Amino acid sequence: AAEHYFKILADSGDLSLASGCYATARTLAQRQLSFLNGYSLGQICHITQLAISQRNLLDGPVQLQVTDWDTARQKLKEILDDAALHGTNQVPLSNVKRLFRSTFNMDLSETALGHAKLLDLLQDSRFSDICSV
Repeated sequence: AAEHYFKILADSGDLSLASGCYATARTLAQRQLSFLNGYSLGQICHITQLAISQRNLLDGPVQLQVTDWDTARQKLKEILDDAALHGTNQVPLSNVKRLFRSTFNMDLSETALGHAKLLDLLQDSRFSDICSV
């Protein structure tokens, strides 16, 4: 049911993704769709992220490239290097995904990289030489 709905939605252009995954999830939750009954807003956001990044079910006016491991490592290092140039040795966890979008026009998708949460992604051993959380 969800896949069918998302395909109809994408074809109609009814739902803009310009505001991002969270805004899209909020809109879907407000529509009280039967296949989303019982899901929290966070769960709907996760479903929306999967629909965008893995299933290509939602195409919006702003299509962000989802980063792979090599790109994620490189861009995170650039973000942290820039923070160091501005006198701080840390970047708030809540800003990391926003900085990927605003600085590189890319989506750092923990789901696409095999993790349920951003915190888990950044604690992955593949980031251990770049950052600590």
